[in-house]
Amino acid sequence: MRGFTLALVVLGIVSGTALIAAKLYSSRGDSSGGDVAAPDSSTLPAPPTAAFTIPRPRALSTPVGTTRWAPVLRTTSVRAAPRRQARALERLGPVTPEGTSNIVPVLARRADDAGQLWMRVRVPALPVNREGWVPRVTLGGYTVVSTRLVVDLDRFEATLYSSDKPVFEAPIGVGTANAPTP
Repeated sequence: MRGFTLALVVLGIVSGTALIAAKLYSSRGDSSGGDVAAPDSSTLPAPPTAAFTIPRPRALSTPVGTTRWAPVLRTTSVRAAPRRQARALERLGPVTPEGTSNIVPVLARRADDAGQLWMRVRVPALPVNREGWVPRVTLGGYTVVSTRLVVDLDRFEATLYSSDKPVFEAPIGVGTANAPTP
């Protein structure tokens, strides 16, 4: 008898809930019972004119005295041109002979015919200022440096610049064949 009473109570609760839900659902419609017409757009005011015109985007130039560099993440060939078939100039690895992270100045970028991005980098090897192209995927994220060191061998002076302003100067010495500069 107890199971039968419980079943009746549950059936009553479910039936009541269904009736309430049906009533709420049917009352959501428009109370007038008809379709509502859209307002006449000819009576709306004209939109305001723009306060200013947004210009076309343009590439930002790299400020003078600013250099971008990136760490080498994996060994790659430095190429003479930005394409995989170009002549390999040398190998570039992620670690220097001294065991430190290898970083390279990034000078330019270009996409090849397949859409792969290539970076022109300055190679840290002799001859000095040798440049070549490496795939972008072999480099890490960029870091920007706005300092540079200028060594004037005529005046025997080194000047450190930060954002093109001299911040430090010091006299320097230059070695000879018998006593080379370390």
